[in-house]
Amino acid sequence: MRFWFSSLQLPADVIAQVATLEQQVQSRTNELQEAREEAELTLLQLHQVQEELEQLFLADRQKQKLLDIRNQEFDDLEQQLRPQVATLEQQLQSRTNELQEAREEAELTLLQLHQVQE
Repeated sequence: MRFWFSSLQLPADVIAQVATLEQQVQSRTNELQEAREEAELTLLQLHQVQEELEQLFLADRQKQKLLDIRNQEFDDLEQQLRPQVATLEQQLQSRTNELQEAREEAELTLLQLHQVQE
């Protein structure tokens, strides 16, 4: 880049300063271009991560819906089985009582048998 005054006789230090400034401008231009390219790459990576995150979020939401459905099914089944469990517990208690009575009766009968044999 040459200026209109380049044909003029300028002091060497001014010419050197202009050359240095031109190099600095070119260097900054290159840095700016690199920074823009890096920013563009970072933005592309950000979009990719956002898409992946959205997919994970949607998959998680679908899993949560399925889990909610299964929990409701479990609760419904538990409600259906609760009366049957109560009935079976009553039957078990009744059979346990009957068994205890039968054992006591058998023990008493055995004692009576021993007494008769004596």
